[in-house]
Amino acid sequence: MKPILNKFIIALGSILIISSCSEEFLNEVPKNQIDLENFFTKPVDAEIGLTGAYSRIISKHMMQNLFWLMVSADELTAANHAQSGVGAGDHRDNATTDLYGMLGTYTEPIKGIVNLNLLLEKVPGIPDEQFEGGRKNEILGEAYFLRGYAFYMLAMVFRDVPIQLEVPTSSNPEDNYMNKSPQSEVLDQAMMDFESAISLLPDRLGDISDHDVRGRGSKWAAYAFTARIHMWRQEWPEAYDACEAIINSGQFRITPRWIDVFAGENDNEEVIWQSQGQSREEYDFMGVYRWYCDNDPLAPAPPFMVEKKLTDIFDQPYKDVRLEYSVRAIGRSAGVSNYGGRNVKHFHVPSGEIIEGVSDESRDKNFPLMRLAEVKLMKAETIIQSGYALGTAEEVLQTLNELRARAADSEFAPREEDNRYDYTENLGCEGIDPLQIDQVGLQALKDEKYRELAMEAVRWIDLMRWSKMEDNYQSVMSLVSAANVDRLYAPIPQQQIDANHGVLVQNPGY
Repeated sequence: MKPILNKFIIALGSILIISSCSEEFLNEVPKNQIDLENFFTKPVDAEIGLTGAYSRIISKHMMQNLFWLMVSADELTAANHAQSGVGAGDHRDNATTDLYGMLGTYTEPIKGIVNLNLLLEKVPGIPDEQFEGGRKNEILGEAYFLRGYAFYMLAMVFRDVPIQLEVPTSSNPEDNYMNKSPQSEVLDQAMMDFESAISLLPDRLGDISDHDVRGRGSKWAAYAFTARIHMWRQEWPEAYDACEAIINSGQFRITPRWIDVFAGENDNEEVIWQSQGQSREEYDFMGVYRWYCDNDPLAPAPPFMVEKKLTDIFDQPYKDVRLEYSVRAIGRSAGVSNYGGRNVKHFHVPSGEIIEGVSDESRDKNFPLMRLAEVKLMKAETIIQSGYALGTAEEVLQTLNELRARAADSEFAPREEDNRYDYTENLGCEGIDPLQIDQVGLQALKDEKYRELAMEAVRWIDLMRWSKMEDNYQSVMSLVSAANVDRLYAPIPQQQIDANHGVLVQNPGY
């Protein structure tokens, strides 16, 4: 990252953050503070401000929120020595308000929201004629999208959080403390931001490479997250329409080889939006994922491993490439009955092979935050949940079988030797049987989504909404050993409660 961007990010990071400040900080003028009144005066300022906001919203801390969702779901499980930290995601009885690893997951998105509020306040005042083409609207659209995503993620992980939409101006600390808003209102705000992004953004950002465009907020990513919120609210026709807009845009297609979604630079036609960064010491982007990434399948178990329930839902061995590419040492118990293997999908070198002396986490890699497969599965579910008022069982069958057919990959080769596989007889994954029309239903949809999007931070949100609809949260409470519904969400870091002198209150249940 260029020095000027680093300085700007540092400066914006020192702006008042309502829920992560202290009186001592508020009474001190930061040495690296910029002149806010005079900074946003020209297009380059707006571009720098947007870059700084991306660095806040798509950071290793936000990725750790995604990790919390994966550990909470029936995808990853924590060993005993990990349960006191982020691993408490699957042991909520161990979660505390001082939960290790979750401070930045709360504060960094809120810092990003503050940055975006400043941008959204100042950039409209820069004369339109100073921008090339429609770039001014693009910048504002990306900013609305990022703010919507930050609110959405905070609502999914912490439930009730402050809705901060204005840049603080008072020098009196008491004037700037904020309490939480209910999750429903936070999602309302996220929806409004996504709708603003849709209205401002073009079908495709101009003058940008195929690689870079997938790391930027877009009209279609905004549509996709509005679909998720509609699904959460059981608004099936609205979710269907959002998915249809994406599918009919012609911007994306299901890629023939599933592993290509995660290969190389991920310039893949299926990816709607992705985080882009480097997982190495000087830019620790993926952060916590290193805890369960390892090259040696015979080494002692890392703190987090893939759940056996997940591996068991796949046809194996070497039937389904989604399993074989994603999990190492399948079935290795390590003395714990629910360990099904080790995750590798998001830790691979571009070639898909292990390079001698170079660990996977030392290489560049990206993480898909939304792709067309999820959109198609959301659309299929709206058809089922509407009682087939929105479409037919045949349409659902076509979607499920399209993804099942791709599970076969004749070119796939194992990452390391595996005694389940006869290397001399055949190569690749043989594939799984297509479903028949009488097998179509909600459970078939759930199972295929479990397989297709495993460890992409979608599963826990789905389990929550299905459980809310079907058994009043009992199944998800059991899954994470939660004593009550309140414990399905993370606690607000105690440091933030203390800094706001009782105005910001802790989530119930903690």
